[in-house]
Amino acid sequence: MRQLGGHHTENLLAKAADHVIVTAEEIVPHETVLADPTRTTVPGFLVNSVVRMPFGAHPGACPAAYSADEGHLAEYAALANAGKTAEYIETYVRGCADHNAYLDKIGASRLMSLKLT
Repeated sequence: MRQLGGHHTENLLAKAADHVIVTAEEIVPHETVLADPTRTTVPGFLVNSVVRMPFGAHPGACPAAYSADEGHLAEYAALANAGKTAEYIETYVRGCADHNAYLDKIGASRLMSLKLT
């Protein structure tokens, strides 16, 4: 099993939350998790839901899966610096019905160019 996330503060955040939804690039069989339980950073009893969400960290990076989308981040920065953050939000947040629509707007070829494996 490859490690796709970092070991940061997710455990502490989960303990402090009233409700925890884990988004994951991939869902692996329970046996895979049991084979190396030390890789589990948030114990199951704290989790309310698990959702498979490929490219869920976009435009940020997901270690071992894909790099940050520097071009997209530059687009956001340019709009933000021009006082047009609302334009970005309308295009990429409100303008997308769901996560899949957002990914469609970014484009498969661009997303695949970010993959590390």
